[in-house]
Amino acid sequence: MADVLTFIGGGVAGTVITVFVNWMIRRRQDHMEILKIISAAAPYYNQIAMNAWNFSWYLTHGDSNYRLLMYYMCNILQIKTEVIRRFGDLQFDNLEAERIIDDFFRDICSVLDKTFDALERSRLTYLTEGSKPYHVFYEDLLKNKELDEKFRRWIKTEISSGDYNELERKCAWYAQLIMLEFNHIYRLWYRQEPPLKLRNDLKEYLQEHEKNYFDRIQGFKVEKVNVPSEEMNS
Repeated sequence: MADVLTFIGGGVAGTVITVFVNWMIRRRQDHMEILKIISAAAPYYNQIAMNAWNFSWYLTHGDSNYRLLMYYMCNILQIKTEVIRRFGDLQFDNLEAERIIDDFFRDICSVLDKTFDALERSRLTYLTEGSKPYHVFYEDLLKNKELDEKFRRWIKTEISSGDYNELERKCAWYAQLIMLEFNHIYRLWYRQEPPLKLRNDLKEYLQEHEKNYFDRIQGFKVEKVNVPSEEMNS
């Protein structure tokens, strides 16, 4: 009888181990599939985050070069449009992250929509089509004098204090969360989690309005990533 129980116990243990191993294999395969998608989108993610961060920074620290700010904003809109066309939208490995990041983009657009109508928004979106360098964009503005002047007035005089602060914050928050989630997906490659370097106002917002998400990213600081070298090279 004891031999029978030992055999059964061993069989159950073997089954549990097999199920666990299969689950780990599927999990790794799912992660690698996500990584393939994100890798194809990586240049776009980097560009949209860089332009959003630059817009935020120059809005408060720059020399009020409204055409440079216009260039960054046009790039944000154009690259986002290209991401939607190619990949459906920004994709990460967490639905809450996708929702929150997309909410920030909508907030950016809502500020623009107070001044620029649909036709003007479309023109802004495609002024940098084809990854135009700044000097080409600058020269093309000579053909869009009305839009150029309207953007100048908007930056210089028309943005109320509240909208100004809202735009600056949301562009910075948008950039920081994109790069945080983007680097989180690559944790197996780097063998470490991305540093949790977020603006204090973003941390406060997430703590108050998105506590579950904030608790998740707080875990990035303590989560250890230990991946066998043979797995990284496969």
